[in-house]
Amino acid sequence: MPDIIDDKSEHCIPFLLERLRIHQERHAGNPDAPPFFLGMNGVQGAGKTTLVRTLSTILRSTPHFLPTTVVSIDDLYHPRTHLQHLATTNPHNPLIQHRGQPSTHDLPLALSVFSSLRRGLLTKIPAYDKSAYHGKGERLPEEGWEVVNKPGEGRVRVVIFEGWCVGFRALGKEELERKWRDAVRQKATEEEGYIGRLGHNKLEDVQLVNEALRGYDVLTEFVFLSCLVSNRPWITIQTMSNSVASTLQSARRVDPHVRPSSLPNYGTPTQSIDIPPTSDAANMHDVYSWRQDQETALHASKGMGMSDEQVVKFVDGYYPSYELFTDSLRNGVFHGQDAKGRQLRLVVGTDRK
Repeated sequence: MPDIIDDKSEHCIPFLLERLRIHQERHAGNPDAPPFFLGMNGVQGAGKTTLVRTLSTILRSTPHFLPTTVVSIDDLYHPRTHLQHLATTNPHNPLIQHRGQPSTHDLPLALSVFSSLRRGLLTKIPAYDKSAYHGKGERLPEEGWEVVNKPGEGRVRVVIFEGWCVGFRALGKEELERKWRDAVRQKATEEEGYIGRLGHNKLEDVQLVNEALRGYDVLTEFVFLSCLVSNRPWITIQTMSNSVASTLQSARRVDPHVRPSSLPNYGTPTQSIDIPPTSDAANMHDVYSWRQDQETALHASKGMGMSDEQVVKFVDGYYPSYELFTDSLRNGVFHGQDAKGRQLRLVVGTDRK
């Protein structure tokens, strides 16, 4: 796997620190202040793990000394037996024959982890072994999970929530059907030249994923600041507003102490840079080679992982969601007056630099 030198954190850190400053001022004098949640979205292999590692190291180090933990959506998958049951009960839906798509993540577990972190409680961070069962993966036993907020240790002040579909929003019925019909029409017109995957799937298959995605909104609403990394390629950083009603309804199932006052609105950031993203549909296919790089690294470190053929089939299962939901990320996760001026876009190359 080629070395990737992170050159994006120098642009992200100033913006993030400004938001952190506002967060700390709002909670000045409150020893029970909630941690700052940073969400990061990025396609597989785009370099977000490198960026997350750099950001967390900087935040933990001088002069910030902010206890920081990372939660990956890849560590929130259901156990293998649950995923097998999901696949066998939907045998004709290729999108959920393996982990990845919305519906394959354990949302109650995710919500309990986020709620516990928000309240500053001792929290176990789930872990998932992607290399297990020849790349099919399996959740690790709890004794292998990282424990944070332990007695005598500094309370977590920053939570980085990263993943390929973090911040995705479900589409309305008409928009979903329009995108699907356009893809089917394009596939029929271009035949062998069609490089998408959405047009290969039935409408009911993508409808299942879209409906499952609605349940992910409560996780999105926990996040105060979002960094979206795409292989278009572009990066967006934006502050997330809070849809308090929907958040409370879901969050209280796990944490009855959640109150509107604990879900603050951070207002408009003091700096905003908007660089138009590079738009090249062919670039989207970089995800196949980037995912192969990840599997090569897994083979090297653990001696097992997916074959080249398995990687292609695996990414095929993700690809329709990139086609469906990426546009909404490019336009901003939130809309209306409250979202104005909340995006920072950094153009990155196919080499992930």
